Amino acid sequence: MCGIIGSVSKTHIDFTSILDQLQHRGPDGSGYFCDENDLNGYVIQLGHRRLSIIDLSDNAKQPFCTTNDEYVITFNGEIYNYEELSRIYLSKNTFVSNSDTEIIIELYKQYGTKSFAWLQGMFAFAIYDKIHQKVILARDGLGIKPLYYYRNKQFAFFSSEIKALKKFPEIDISLCSDSFVEFFLNGFIYEPNTGYKNIFKVFPGSFVEIFLTETLDYCTTVYWKPSCLAPYKKSERNLLNLIKYEFKRHLVADVKIGLFYSGGIDSSVLLNLGENIISAFFLNSKKHQTKKGDLYYADLIANKLKRKYEIIDFSVIDEKPDDILLSIDHVARYSEELIADYTFIVSELLAKKTREKGFKVMLSGMGGDEIFLGYPRYKLVYYSRFFKIFNQIFDKWLLKKNKSFSKKRDRFNGFFENKEFVLQYSNLVGYFNEKELGEILINYQTVQLSNYIAKLRKFIAPYQKLTKVRIAQILDLYGFLSHNFMVADKSSMLAGVEIRIPLVTPTIFDYVFSMKLNVFLSLFVQKRPLLKMLKKQLSLKYFKRPKEGFNPDLENIVNKIGIDKLRNTLNDHKFCEIVSRTYVNKILIEHFNGEKNNSYKIYQLVYFRYWINCNS
Repeated sequence: MCGIIGSVSKTHIDFTSILDQLQHRGPDGSGYFCDENDLNGYVIQLGHRRLSIIDLSDNAKQPFCTTNDEYVITFNGEIYNYEELSRIYLSKNTFVSNSDTEIIIELYKQYGTKSFAWLQGMFAFAIYDKIHQKVILARDGLGIKPLYYYRNKQFAFFSSEIKALKKFPEIDISLCSDSFVEFFLNGFIYEPNTGYKNIFKVFPGSFVEIFLTETLDYCTTVYWKPSCLAPYKKSERNLLNLIKYEFKRHLVADVKIGLFYSGGIDSSVLLNLGENIISAFFLNSKKHQTKKGDLYYADLIANKLKRKYEIIDFSVIDEKPDDILLSIDHVARYSEELIADYTFIVSELLAKKTREKGFKVMLSGMGGDEIFLGYPRYKLVYYSRFFKIFNQIFDKWLLKKNKSFSKKRDRFNGFFENKEFVLQYSNLVGYFNEKELGEILINYQTVQLSNYIAKLRKFIAPYQKLTKVRIAQILDLYGFLSHNFMVADKSSMLAGVEIRIPLVTPTIFDYVFSMKLNVFLSLFVQKRPLLKMLKKQLSLKYFKRPKEGFNPDLENIVNKIGIDKLRNTLNDHKFCEIVSRTYVNKILIEHFNGEKNNSYKIYQLVYFRYWINCNS
């Protein structure tokens, strides 16, 4: 895992301070390449910050160049099948390193861009092809690793993080007001947008060719997208074997590997598969210390599986109100994109603690809910007719049983009331609905909502004949899951730690995507195949419980800050040019008078206030 950067322009740019912006991503070294291209006068510059994981020697340093600098690559990520690819396609080659980086560039040299589809892993890379006079930007199929770029006809800049892009001269970092609509509906921005007018991500499963003609020409090609075709018989047994196979692949490294362990289904599957190869870490706070909280079950499960784990203690709610606000400011600065996810704080803390214990690579069960349909919202979509019929009874019963349901009540009602599926689903994912946009945003225009709907319809167009649950998975791939990937990447890389997610690969995604839904979904059981992997050693009752997770308690956090300090914080000039003061006051009064639980909405507003300020 590393940080990459590059530029294509007619002038030479000092990369020193720009590379410094990515030092946290690669504390083990840096590299730089420059070619003043004779054709059309372009200067090609590539930079790299190294986190050494595979082949720790200097032979694997980047940017990596072939003979005569005909092909040069700067690469971030891991290719888990690189040795296999080498045996199949490059058996006659003589290599100077044992790195996956060299395999990528050699495959491209011999087979061109079609080789990108052969790569199994998480990656973002740039290749300078001097022979064919072009630069190529590529990203893995699921978009686990970020690659941002800024482009026009005169120059192109690209990087693993937006903060580095901002250091390039002549870059326009104007904010995109259309993205604000997306952000308030979801709490994040769908691929490939970021919240800036001119900064985009390379779309997952695609590559961008930048041709060095008199003015720069661009061509985007999709090399992978989810497939609903089922050429082979899909069975649960084969799926479980595939998961085991992918897990083993994720263990390739020349450094020790750990596991973020929560006691849930996904991380318990990884703990079970890991045997003695990995060390597990459980993140512990006061809420996990209840009589039968997550810590209780995590300990029970680990003992049954005969695995050792270590507890890492943390606290967020015990902080002072000013410290909490500073931490939200921190999230806004380092998430970079519009992503209002406070779990960033916990993820960063975990990464720092494990790095202090000598771990550069950590496995995570992240993505298991999206791939194996573990979220309750999938059940709601699947059984929507049933829940719609009994909605009123269901609504009143849940409110009586669980007061915290009040913050979800409007979302469920919005799902049933809407006829447009992408808006139905936004109601399940986000905390504001489309009816509130005119109240929140001062300059809101309905065309912005129409553009948002059109964008999401484009994602799901190839899958219209599938069930709505499958369509929801596609939306999550380019939205909710994507935002989780970005939070994990940015937060862990601040500590120089690589997070690997063995349950989330294109191969597993396609396999699950072509199986029958009832294998994964029922009214009472979800993620059944994963439970089958554990049932020989564990009682399934260990997992039939509400899981607390690593999410900080936003309700307590918002209440601790208090209405007066929140009013002062949100009474900000730049923020109030975009968001209505009247609406903000309404949200605060409703919450602190006990009329509604607006804790998530308030957090999102506070995050947005800080994000606007650090980007203006």
